[in-house]
Amino acid sequence: MFPRWGVLSPTRPSPAGLDWVRPGPFSRRTLIPRAGVLTIALLLAFNGGCNTAPKKKDYNAVSARFFLEARAGEQGLPIKLPVSGVTLEVDPRPILLEFDIAHVQLVNGEYGPGLMFVLTSQAARDLYRISVTSQGRRLVLSLNGTPVAAIPLTGPLGSGAIVVYPELDPEKMGQLARDLDQTSVDVQQRAAKKK
Repeated sequence: MFPRWGVLSPTRPSPAGLDWVRPGPFSRRTLIPRAGVLTIALLLAFNGGCNTAPKKKDYNAVSARFFLEARAGEQGLPIKLPVSGVTLEVDPRPILLEFDIAHVQLVNGEYGPGLMFVLTSQAARDLYRISVTSQGRRLVLSLNGTPVAAIPLTGPLGSGAIVVYPELDPEKMGQLARDLDQTSVDVQQRAAKKK
């Protein structure tokens, strides 16, 4: 039996009668490294084809956060509602974030068009606990950092939904509801991917 091509064999002569056979262009010693280099080059060249372009958003992302009015005597962040001019101080830490909102829809209520925020199950439990201990205070809705609504906490909020009537143009409420809903859906999908 002959030794492998390209390997020095002191005990057996090579087929050509030499102690050392130089590897040819198609020998195992040269083909494997060449195939590896070729594979890496192809992967690098076509790697861009595997990455899809980010999906273009057909909505305006809107960040919705809820803040709780500061207790009497506590230092809070002063805010002012845009139309009514109501001023109050809120705890600077939001109690509900965009991650806590599962769905948003437009509702018509006794005060005109409003927004119903449906919360995730964990956020609904947290809001219930907070609303039980914070009766008499107000819950403030902030959209992209601008306070737009305040509702009084008159009892426990156990339904997992909050209805607010923002001090905004009623004509734009439909689009705002769609933007908020799509933002919350996207946030929930990104959160699910990270799990």
